[in-house]
Amino acid sequence: MYDRHSAPAQPHRRLQSLGTRLRLSTLTLVALLGVTVLLGVLQIGLPSLKLKIIGDGVQEVSVPAVPALAELQAERQHALAYLAAPGADAAALRQQQTLTSQGLEKMQKASEALSGAPPEITDRLTAFTKLLDRLPEQRGLIESRSANPAQVFSYYNEVLDAATRLFDAQARFVPDVEITQSAIAAVGLFRVSDNMSRAGSLAVGALANQTFAAGEYQRFQHLVGAYHNELDTTAQYLGPGVRDRYTEVVEGSAYQRLSGIENALIARGPDPHRSGDKEITVSFPVSAREWADLTSTVSRQLVDLTVMQATTTAQAAADTGSEVFWTTALVLGALAAAAVAAAIVGVRLARQVSRRLGSLAQGVHRVATDNVPELVRVLHEDDDVDIRDDVVLLDEGPDEIGGVASRFRDAVVADLEARRREILLRKGTTRVLKELAHRIQLPVARLLSTVLAAQEKEQNPNVLRLLYAIDHEVVRARRIADHMIVLAGDQPRRQRRNPVPLFHIVQGAATETSPPEGPDPAGQLQRFSLQNIPEVSVKPLLAHQVAHVLSELMDNAVRYSPPESQIRVLGELTAHGVAIEIADAGMGLSRQALESANKLMRNPPEFDVMVREDAIGHLGFFVVAHLSRALGMIVAFQTSAFQGLSAVVTLPSELLASFPQEEAMADSGDWAAPAQSTWFGPATETTAEHDLALVASSAGPVRAEVPNTIGSAHDVGPRHARPPMTADPVVSAPNGEPPPLPRRRRGASLQPSAPPGVVHAAASLPSDEIDVATTRTQLSQLQRGTERGRQAAAAEPGPPQSPAWPREDEESRQR
Repeated sequence: MYDRHSAPAQPHRRLQSLGTRLRLSTLTLVALLGVTVLLGVLQIGLPSLKLKIIGDGVQEVSVPAVPALAELQAERQHALAYLAAPGADAAALRQQQTLTSQGLEKMQKASEALSGAPPEITDRLTAFTKLLDRLPEQRGLIESRSANPAQVFSYYNEVLDAATRLFDAQARFVPDVEITQSAIAAVGLFRVSDNMSRAGSLAVGALANQTFAAGEYQRFQHLVGAYHNELDTTAQYLGPGVRDRYTEVVEGSAYQRLSGIENALIARGPDPHRSGDKEITVSFPVSAREWADLTSTVSRQLVDLTVMQATTTAQAAADTGSEVFWTTALVLGALAAAAVAAAIVGVRLARQVSRRLGSLAQGVHRVATDNVPELVRVLHEDDDVDIRDDVVLLDEGPDEIGGVASRFRDAVVADLEARRREILLRKGTTRVLKELAHRIQLPVARLLSTVLAAQEKEQNPNVLRLLYAIDHEVVRARRIADHMIVLAGDQPRRQRRNPVPLFHIVQGAATETSPPEGPDPAGQLQRFSLQNIPEVSVKPLLAHQVAHVLSELMDNAVRYSPPESQIRVLGELTAHGVAIEIADAGMGLSRQALESANKLMRNPPEFDVMVREDAIGHLGFFVVAHLSRALGMIVAFQTSAFQGLSAVVTLPSELLASFPQEEAMADSGDWAAPAQSTWFGPATETTAEHDLALVASSAGPVRAEVPNTIGSAHDVGPRHARPPMTADPVVSAPNGEPPPLPRRRRGASLQPSAPPGVVHAAASLPSDEIDVATTRTQLSQLQRGTERGRQAAAAEPGPPQSPAWPREDEESRQR
């Protein structure tokens, strides 16, 4: 139990009065502000930052790349002119190649800034770089004049097309619409300059021979028309300053002169749709030198126009991105400050809520693990105690947490009240069962006396067999009643006054086993081979309990072993008491079943496990487990030498009588018996070999697996039918009474033999009385020793002993 000093400290009343709902709403507001800041960063801050990064990238990479690509365009034109004129000098080509290499080297260094760009840009940059890696090879082919002009023209076009695609990807990656249009216009201007350069390169090759190949002339016409149309279309998207420069270019003398020559070449040429001519003769109005200077001038003007548009676009992107980014940063900063302020308040509230909830959780755990078990123990001791005052309120707050604490206390009180009713019900049920079991003992004792009297007067062998069978079943019924008494926490009222020899207890336990199906109940006892039973005695008040444990184990050995096999009961003195082993030649158990059975014996379960369908069949071992624990006995199972089951029962020294065996034997009167007895079969080598054969060909039932919660190793399953067994000849004492129980002597054997002075009772009887005498002799040996011993012990005083359970009062003994 616990007091109110263990309750958690009360939080601040003002914050506590706000209520958990308002505090959680404040925490939700903090979360919403945080989400707003995050969304603002994602929707506005990141695109603006991205726009600034792209603008800076265009200024650092794309703008310097345009002049380098213009030099590559010029190199293409020089290469085609060199290949078209066999006697041309390569000095101009090498000079242009040097300029191109310098521009491309600067461009490649600047392109390292794009390494962190998105895949749409880096993939196209990689493709462009791979094409540039082939440039030295192409230059070597050109200088050696082993290159085809068409292939050279195609290679340079592929490189410049890859650059155009890279610029186009950068332009379309800009998140702003106006800046994207301006960037696309810059790409269009670069495409215009490239198409103009391609047309000029085709014309350079034709100037050498004043002829165009049919395909080249058509391509020339297409390129001229394409770059003029795209230039006119792109002009409307140029910036104000770039548009002025565009006007100067298209109205300038160089551009007008180039346009006039292109128109003249197209007008003077033949019909381009004529497919029969492989070469087309065209008269050029200019020389090759003038054409090269003119196309170079216009190309530089268009490149400058492209650079101007790209620079303007990049600057606008960087400025717009910076402006939007900083504006967004200010707004988000204000929101972040508000979120931080709200978070401070929210964290404070969250800590208070968390502290109270944590304290409540600890209190609930303390109540569940410490206080409730303690209160249940108190209820077991005093079921009238008022338990509500002993359950403290874990939190007295007026909010929802305090309400939860109050409802939890109500739940604990309701649970304890239910436990109180359960305890009262269990106590009442146990008391009723105990009294009923005690009351059953009286009619059972009277029935045994009646049956005994009938046995002494009866001469009909068939009726005698029936009477002895009734006697045997009544004894077993008395044992079941004793089980009820043991489980109810009491002890049977049948108690000895003097210590009982262990050998007699083992014999009595064997006589209480299940009877066979055949007509020879005495033959079953011959299956038991009692070997090396120590000459010790058990305290009188504990003899019946020890016999119950042994009889249950022997009964299971009888049920689950072949009817022809022997059951070996071996005894041995140990340092802490006596060990009794009961071994059979049955089917045995699996390792898992053995572990389950041993676990049952070590930790007997409570009665709640008996609600299971498969648990009630293991009632015998359930009683063995509880009884052995109450007596301090140890029961363990293992595989026997014949692959059957072996149960080892260890009786501690506390159960044994302190005075010698001879005194107990002397006090027991008629319980004394010779060491050799016809009641139990001998253990011979032939019997052992026979049991080994029965292991492989046994008709006995398969032992059931033992559940994990309760059960014995072989206390379940139907009984098997046993064929009738022929009883060995039975001898009687000279006075006509059955032989006394055997007295154990060192070195003595259990092999039955006729002791001196013993004669066969059937030798001097008429033939019509042989059956009566034989039956009486066989069956009376199962009971008379026990009954006479009980009658003799009832009249003899004995030393007081401490019973295993509290004695009943005298009034209950008399009922």
